[in-house]
Amino acid sequence: MNKRMKDVGGKIFLCAVTIAIPFLLMVVANQSRKNADLKKQIEVLEHKQEDLKEKNKRLVGEIGQLTSVERIEKEAEDLGMKPATTEEIVRVDMNGRKK
Repeated sequence: MNKRMKDVGGKIFLCAVTIAIPFLLMVVANQSRKNADLKKQIEVLEHKQEDLKEKNKRLVGEIGQLTSVERIEKEAEDLGMKPATTEEIVRVDMNGRKK
């Protein structure tokens, strides 16, 4: 009887392994697919990040140009503006009286 139990136990183990192997292969295949999808998403996001970095560099450069004193003075001059003279400056105190 002991031998018979070993035979039954061996057959059950063999059946369990036979069933488990395809299941494990499916799990591995599914995980590989997920990893490939995530890798592709990472590549897309890295490319997008590089594009945004380049755009940011260009915008920072444009800000530097647009805020330069020389450019602002030239734009003001082109619009017919000139520095105010002392007589044209009006100062107002907190009570609203002219000085």
